[in-house]
Formats: sequence, C-alpha cells, structure tokens
Amino acid sequence: MGNLRLIALATLLSLIILPMLACSSAQSQAENAADPNASSSPPTASESGQGVELPQEEPSDEPAEAHGSEAAGKSKDETQAITQQGNPPDLETPHYSLTIPDEEKRLCVLEYSSDYDVDPNGLAIGFNTSVFAKGEDWPRDKYAIFSVAIFSDNWGPQGEFYAKPLGHPSKMPGSTAYILQGMFSQDNALLEDQTDEYSRWIEVL
Repeated sequence: MGNLRLIALATLLSLIILPMLACSSAQSQAENAADPNASSSPPTASESGQGVELPQEEPSDEPAEAHGSEAAGKSKDETQAITQQGNPPDLETPHYSLTIPDEEKRLCVLEYSSDYDVDPNGLAIGFNTSVFAKGEDWPRDKYAIFSVAIFSDNWGPQGEFYAKPLGHPSKMPGSTAYILQGMFSQDNALLEDQTDEYSRWIEVL
C-alpha cells in the first residue's frame, strides 16, 4: 500500500513540474544551450530583447533511409511540411511559434521583444521577432533575414519590405501577424522575395 502511495505522489509531481519546465524563458534556454547537460525544451518568449542561439542537431548514426521513410514519395513541399511538423518550435511567443529548419539553425540567431506599441490613432505593432544571419562578424555586423510582427488591422507594414500576412492570432482580435523581409541587401542589391518560404517556418497561434 505504501508503494502505491509513493507512485501516485511521483506521478502528481511530474504533472506539476514538467509544465513549469516547458514554460521557461528564452533567456534561460539560451544559457542552457551552452550546457551539454541542459534540457532540450524550446525557448519560450517571455522576455523582451532576448537573443537565442539555436541548439545544434547532433549527427545521427541511423541510415538516411530511416529519416526519409515517412516522406517517401512526397513532393518537396510535402516533405518539408512533414519535417517541420515533427520538430519542436525554436521560439514560442503568446501569438506565434517559429521553427527553424535543422540545416539553418547554426546560421541563425533569434531576438524577440514582447513590447506592443499603440499610437494615439490606435495604430499598433509589437511582439516582434527578428531572425539574424550569424555571419563572420557577428554580433558586430547584424543583418536580419526576416522578421515577424503583430500589427493592428487598421495598419500594416510600411517601408521597403516584402510583406505577407500570416493570419490572425486567436488571443488578439483585430490584429494580424506578418512576415517582413527587407527588399535590399547590405550592399543595396535588390533581393528575391522569399517570404513564401520563410512563412512555412511560422505558425500563428
């Protein structure tokens, strides 16, 4: 009888502690990424202006066929969708999540801000995440590949950006999530619009 009580108590504690671990901040997750014994739970965006360097995928000894068996016979887009669906998000905000493909993780750094600014006319923007390319001169030379932000529906992206609406966050009626990509490179060369590709990395909640 005593063993049954201990088992019930251990089960109850696991139900309480595990959700708490899953809701840790992006800053804690960034620190843990440097620790080989740290948890692999995705960063949760609960702080402003936090940079998150993404954990690297460990090489696998399994044959390549084992990884691709589920996607066999699928188109490229369908295969990517299956891969994305199986990965935990790299960043979770209250209104969207962001999952970077494994082959891109080592090249990217995420910065999130929970600020939401509303002007006197009711125009609002916030909950911004910028995805930076981690080049040779990082962090001195910061170049955003794209950004995600929430706009009020009476406004929208302004300036020299490719922009695509992603959907309406369920917790923010009257607002829309957008992906934004700069139209020009650091050398002022016109860039190709890749918002369709990057938008597959984002899920509006």
